[in-house]
Amino acid sequence: MGEPGVQGQAFEVKVTLSFEDPQRMFTGLSEARRRLMLEVMNEPRTINELSTRFHRNRSAITKDAGLLEKAVAGAVAGLGSDTADG
Repeated sequence: MGEPGVQGQAFEVKVTLSFEDPQRMFTGLSEARRRLMLEVMNEPRTINELSTRFHRNRSAITKDAGLLEKAVAGAVAGLGSDTADG
């Protein structure tokens, strides 16, 4: 058996976001964004599906998804700088 992600095998990705300022965390992760994040972590959905599910307009879902995507991308980019070479 090969490494995870090799030859079509799925692998689990976990991301931990850390905030020095708790107020910034609560500002960035509103209740609506937390619900959105939990939903797409459970099962990927389109913007239209999310808009219907949460009874929100498409532009609000698109904005929140973009903000969450940037937060995760920044956290993932920072992972490489914190690891030690083996």
